[in-house]
Amino acid sequence: MPTRMTKLVDYGLIIATIIFAIYTVTSAIGWTNHGSFVTPMLILMTLLMLLSEREEKQKNA
Repeated sequence: MPTRMTKLVDYGLIIATIIFAIYTVTSAIGWTNHGSFVTPMLILMTLLMLLSEREEKQKNA
């Protein structure tokens, strides 16, 4: 179960990073219609992923 969870967290982090990179590129180009809503959501998601990953590592240690 813990290995499965860490895999999920890893995939989540990768997906969040890709989404964040795409958002950064599009906002640089000028597609900032819904940027004010997307940015905080992405930051929150990324922080939650990082926190859950840290908790998993502490449990395994």
